[in-house]
Amino acid sequence: MLKNIISLLILIFLITINQWLWSRFDPKVNYLQFYLNNGSLIGIITAIVVISWGDLNKHVGLISPKPHRYLML
Repeated sequence: MLKNIISLLILIFLITINQWLWSRFDPKVNYLQFYLNNGSLIGIITAIVVISWGDLNKHVGLISPKPHRYLML
């Protein structure tokens, strides 16, 4: 139970830092506007990475069954 609470607090901390950095460097554009402006570029880059990486099903280590392990120090 304590691990879940600590993981949640770490996640909230990271979200807060992300929001603070986003508003500090570009206060006029929010997330939705950013993705509407850059969605096609994000999609093309994602497609290129997936094609170049190969079959993603062979890389089972990309998805962790217990992601809280990576957040714990």
